[in-house]
Amino acid sequence: MGRKGTGVEVRGKAIRIQFSLNGEVVRRTLRRDGLRYRRPYNTRHSYATMMLMSGMTPAFCAAQPGHSVGMVLSTCTRWLDGEHNAMEMARLD
Repeated sequence: MGRKGTGVEVRGKAIRIQFSLNGEVVRRTLRRDGLRYRRPYNTRHSYATMMLMSGMTPAFCAAQPGHSVGMVLSTCTRWLDGEHNAMEMARLD
């Protein structure tokens, strides 16, 4: 790898990503490390989903990437799993 890049950890696996204008270096790095490529645009949805999963309000989560609350509730909530059900039930107590 060249000098420009950053080290990150994904699913417990340390990887080093290089950035280029055309994205080919990023694609090769991700392919080498067994990770699928995602368009940078898609990270907006991932960010909103992660905020919801951490307990932030839907209105705040929608405002950050410029989504509507309806879009966040219809698109991002499908990625939430049952793992957070206990946390939600505890809020009722």
